[in-house]
This record gives sequence, C-alpha cells and structure tokens, in this order.
Amino acid sequence: MRLQGKIAITMLLPLAGLLAVVVRQDLANTRERAIEEGSTRLQDAVQNAATLFDGQFRRVAQVADTAAIAVEDYRDWNPDELLRFAHGIVARDPVVLAFGTAWTPGLIDGAPGTFMPFAERVDSGIVESDFGERPADRDRMLSMLDRLRTDRDPYWSLAFRVGGGDADDPAGSDKTDDADGADVVRYVSPIRVDGRLLGATAVDIGASAFKEIAHRIGLSGRQWLLMDRDGRGIVAQVDAARRLTGRDSIRDVRLEELFRSADGDDVDEVLAALRDGKPAVTIVEPAGATLAEADLGRRVAALTRIASTGWILVMGEPVEVLTDPAEAVVRTRAWRAGMVVLTALGVVLLGAWRAVLRPTRRIVDAVERAAAGDVEARANLSGNDELAVLGRAIDEAIPRMEELAATRMSLESARQVQQAMLPAEDVATDRVRISGRVRPSEETGGDYFDHGIFDDDSVVFGLGDATGHGLPSALFATTARAYVRAMLRREQSLDPAIGEANDLLVDDARGGLFMVLFVAAWSPEDAILHVGSAGHPGWLLRHDDDAYRILDAPGVPLGIASGGTFGTTQIEQVAGGDVVLVASDGAWEVRNPAGEQLGTEALLRFAATLRDLPPEAQVDRLFEFITDFAGERPLDDDCTIVIARFD
Repeated sequence: MRLQGKIAITMLLPLAGLLAVVVRQDLANTRERAIEEGSTRLQDAVQNAATLFDGQFRRVAQVADTAAIAVEDYRDWNPDELLRFAHGIVARDPVVLAFGTAWTPGLIDGAPGTFMPFAERVDSGIVESDFGERPADRDRMLSMLDRLRTDRDPYWSLAFRVGGGDADDPAGSDKTDDADGADVVRYVSPIRVDGRLLGATAVDIGASAFKEIAHRIGLSGRQWLLMDRDGRGIVAQVDAARRLTGRDSIRDVRLEELFRSADGDDVDEVLAALRDGKPAVTIVEPAGATLAEADLGRRVAALTRIASTGWILVMGEPVEVLTDPAEAVVRTRAWRAGMVVLTALGVVLLGAWRAVLRPTRRIVDAVERAAAGDVEARANLSGNDELAVLGRAIDEAIPRMEELAATRMSLESARQVQQAMLPAEDVATDRVRISGRVRPSEETGGDYFDHGIFDDDSVVFGLGDATGHGLPSALFATTARAYVRAMLRREQSLDPAIGEANDLLVDDARGGLFMVLFVAAWSPEDAILHVGSAGHPGWLLRHDDDAYRILDAPGVPLGIASGGTFGTTQIEQVAGGDVVLVASDGAWEVRNPAGEQLGTEALLRFAATLRDLPPEAQVDRLFEFITDFAGERPLDDDCTIVIARFD
C-alpha cells in the first residue's frame, strides 16, 4: 500500500470510528422509540382483532344453539329432513366446515338405535352421512355427550379429522393427523328435553375458514395465531404465523415453547395478565433449536383473550418491520456526515501530497532505480526537513550498494564451494552405513564432515569444527579438510596423519584460528575401530548398552602448535547394532527462547532412542529435535552430526 493510502487510512479510521459510535447511539435510540411506538400500535390492533374474532365465533355459536332449539323434539324430524337441515347450514355459510346432530332416543323413551345425521364440506361438494351407522364415528360423537353430562353448558373444543370422522379433543391432547392435516374448531350445543340431555349439535370451523375470517376482519398478511386458554396448544394459524412460531406443524405446542421474552418477562406473568383480562405486549426471541434454524430474529408480540372462547390471540411483527423505516432516516443522516468527512479528508490529503508524499515518491523512485542497477540514481532533495535528510543519506548509500552486492555474491560462491566439498553420498556397505549433515548458522560455516572407503576396504569418517563461524572459519575448515584427507591417505595410522595435518595448519593459521577434530577408522577384517581426536570427542552406543559412552583420545586442537603428538583409542570387535555418533558443539549448545541450553546429556538420551533407524533417518530426527528445542530462536553456532551404524 502506498504512503498516500496509509495516511488516508490513518486519518479515516479514527474519524470513521467516531462517526460509527455516534451513528450507533442514534440507531439505538431510534430503534427503541420505533419499538415502543410499534408495540402500542400492535396492542391496539390485537384488541380490535380479538373483538372481531369474538363476533365471528358468537355468530357460529348462534348457529349451533339455534339448531339445537330447532331439533329439540326429535319426533318432528325424520332422518332425511335432518340430513337436509345439516346440508343447508353448511351450504349457507362458507365458514362452516361441517354440521351434525348427535342424539340417542333411548335416553328418553328407550327407543333403540342412535341416529347421527352429519354434513361436511369436501373438495367435491357437501357429503351427507349417518355417523350412527359407523361404530368409530358414533363413539366419537357420543364422547361429546359424555362431556355435556358433566358440563351442562355449550363449549368450544379442538377436533382433528380422522378417516371421514373426527376426534374430539377439548383438552388439546392426544391429537391425530389425517392425510391432509385439516384441523377444525368445534362448537357443541346441548339438546335438552324437559331438562334432560337428549343430544347435541356441533358446528365445525375448518382451518381454511380462519383465513376467510381473518380476511373479513382485515388480518390478511399479518402474523397471528390462536392458542387455547392455557397457551398449551394452537387453535388456528395462517401461513404468515410460521414466521411468528417457526413451526410448520401446529400440534402440541406451548406458549413458552414458542417464545422466550427478550425483556425478561416470564410467560407465566404474561398468562396471569391475560387471565385478568389485560392485553400484554413483549419482545420475544426464538426459543429452541427449531426456531434458531428458522433464523427468525427478535419479534414484538401482542397477546389478548377472546371473550367468547377464552382463547389467546397472538399477533406479531418482526422488530425490523417496526425499526427499518426509522433506521433508514438515521442512515441518510450518517451518509451525509460521511460525505462531509470524506471532503475534509480530501483537502488534508492534498496538503500532505505537497509536503510529504511528493518528496517520499522521489526517494522511492531513486531506491527502485538503484535496486534495478542504476548506481547513478539520486533523490536530489533540498531543504533541511527529515525527508530531505533521508534523501541525502540514500544518495550517499547508493554508490556502496554495488560493493555490498559483490560481497554477497562472494559469500554465496563460498557457500556453494563449501557444500560441494562435503560427501555427495552416504557410505552404504553390507557391514557399515554412514550418514552426515552440516547446518551452518550463516551463509558459510566452520564445520565440515567427511567419510569414505579406502583401497584396503577400511572405512574412515570424521568431523572438524573450526573456531567461530562465517567466511574466515569456512576457509580455514576447507583447508584443514584437505590436509587431513591427504594425510589419512598417505599414513598407515591415525596419529601421524593427524600430526602432519596439524603441522601444515600451523603455518596457515592466522588470527587465533584453530580446529577440533574427531577421526575414526574401521577395518572389516578385524572389526576394530581406531579413534583419533584433536580436542573433540565422539560417542559409542554398543548393541547391548542402553546409553552412549564417550570416545576420546589425547590431543590438542589443530593449528595451535606444531610438533605435537596425537594418540589414538582402539575399540575391539565393533559388532552389528553398534552406533557411533559425532556432533559439533553447536548441536548441544543450542538454546531455546528462554535461554536454556540443550546439553549433551539430553542430546545423547534422545539419540539412544533412534538406534534401530538407518543412519540417515537418525540424522534427520536429531536435527528435528534440535530445531524443535530452539523454537524460533536461530542457531548460535554451526551444527554438524555424523552417524555410523554397524550391521
């Protein structure tokens, strides 16, 4: 991102944050007022709708009550007349889904049989039938009479259509669905003769009729539903109420299952207010997994009771419907304020361009040209401000960039030469396998390792670690490697070979440079391991041991003084399963971010667990172990590891 963009963001973000805080507070206040005003309007609407619903229910109840009076004397009616009577009631009123009469003559004069004329509206028209001829339907109709014997007054109930009949369920439980799920609300009125119960008339209102009633009273498109007296079952709802309830089914639900008050109002408190005849308004949130999946959000709900039935009418509106118009006004104000802020920002950026961005651009151009190879590039800024001083410093530094690039190239060449002198392949015979790796702390390092098979089939391997690291140490280590390799091929034993290499290095050593060395030679004829050391140890893990033991031989580091003697150590019968480990001090002197040193004990303890792996795998795992210990801290010194495993 350009500096101009950063300046714009630096200034814009605080201003935008301040504007956002102001707008957010304005939105909160506006939403609160809109919800309060909307709640009042919704409360008025639910009271008005409850009154209109009550009128419709009273009209339907009057149909059943009037019919009960008309058929009190069953002797004046024959079956055909009663069927036509029922047919006419259903045909005259589209709200009425079905009308029927249930009576048992035997209650009065012992006459046999039960006649139950019934007419109901179906897709093909109005169907007339006698439920008394169908045992299941007859039992359901008789259940109405059972309630009337206990409760003498007419009553409203919920009924659910079953196989052409219905299952009366005043309590709102044990409901059953039919194929099309057509729920009905039933009003039952008793037929009495001389004070004795003879039968009953029943008027059913179907689910579709509630849509017609809602349309008549102006509720089309509104979210509403009817619940029973205790809020434990839904009497009726429209499709729009699914956004209010979050349910496709209206079976067996409770008010507290549908709504959780966002304002802390307990559902029992709401019901208590309704029992006292008072309407209630509350903010509700989705309750339960079903509503959460429906993503309904917060809603305003108004509740009141319908006088004739005692049912609870619930009407709702999403909070957004009430608040969106007011929020649109706030957003318009915020947009205008934002335009003022952007205009002011543009004026400030114009001044910043002249004072800051233009000279900065000249400095950037000069640096980019220099990076592309133009050593003549200059910023040429005048003045004494900070940018001018920076430009002159860069102008002075550009000529030195070519020199720095040449130095970098030399370091890369030295690194490639040093890497090329390391063994290209591991030793792999049927008796021994050797693998090693160097990880320098800089481009070049003072460590090296070497291994090979001589003409007499003896296997030689070793490791050198020059003092320091970087280019001087790398050159010294490269020279030492050449001398040691040459002397090992010329001499028959390790001690004279190490001594002669030391004498040659003494003549070349400058500035206090010296090198520690570990060399081992193994002959497949006698399986003896000869170890020579110039101040550096190795470790041996026998096949029947659990831990490494040190391999050391007398000797001082190479390059300190000429004429020294170097002794060797001899290990008898190096057998299958034995492992030799050699590592430079960078492997155990590595430190973690807390400054703690790894140490040889921890390194060797972990290495012993790898004894059964091939040498190359052991080397990889040890380097991973060291890197994990160091964490994000870089290595302080070059690190070299060599593993020889005898099979």
